[in-house]
Amino acid sequence: MPEEPRVSITNLMTKFVTGNELNPTEQAEIRNRIGSGTGSAGDELEERTTALEETVTTVNNDLEDIKEQLAALNYVAPVITSFTNNVVAVEKGTLVNDITLTWAINKTLTTGASININQGIGSKPINATNHVIADANLSTDRTYTLTVDDGTTKPGHIVTRTTDIKFQNKLYWGTSAKEDDYTSADILALPNKVLSATKVRNITLDGEGKYILFASPVALGPVNFVVEGFVTTFVPETIGFLNASGYQEQYYVYRSQYIQNGTDIAISTN
Repeated sequence: MPEEPRVSITNLMTKFVTGNELNPTEQAEIRNRIGSGTGSAGDELEERTTALEETVTTVNNDLEDIKEQLAALNYVAPVITSFTNNVVAVEKGTLVNDITLTWAINKTLTTGASININQGIGSKPINATNHVIADANLSTDRTYTLTVDDGTTKPGHIVTRTTDIKFQNKLYWGTSAKEDDYTSADILALPNKVLSATKVRNITLDGEGKYILFASPVALGPVNFVVEGFVTTFVPETIGFLNASGYQEQYYVYRSQYIQNGTDIAISTN
């Protein structure tokens, strides 16, 4: 039987370097070539083989580095796009029991990631988008902090966002025939009221042949008035005001100096 032609060692080495798997026959051929080499020829072949193996190792390491760099370029850091609560602001004296925290994240979290909320809530499932608090018994300001970690070690892999529940007083305004000695009932009877952390307001109302009243917490400081573009002096009175939620606070009650008969009177407070 005629002997099969020997495979070129160059072809075998080329196949090995380019990452193609050698079959058993080809592997045996390389071993035979190395083993059959004598003197300098055998040594040279072995040296060339070692050099090729080192080159392949270097190339593979470079490829891994490139893969890591590409992964870094394609990495999307987590972003908490929203974090809200269903309460936001309530009147002082209110007792808040039912709170729902809701959030959204810019990407799907995978194994190794985590979601945590402070205020004793702790860890949440990575696919969760809300948390319900029952019987919170809350009567003072509270800040909730949401922390998201996508489980990697990339820059920006941990992000936080907060949402607040605020307990505030109201501003009150309207008209009254009374000149002084105002009571809580008088202020609560005014038709306009709004929760506010500031005394700054732009309002419009009709005089109705009465005095204009504006009431705000003493804690916000004295109020200045601009009526129809002119700085105007209002007469102040301080009272202990009990709001509709049973909370007492010192209030300024400001009365216009004169009875007003105009309509759409523009008033700015600061």
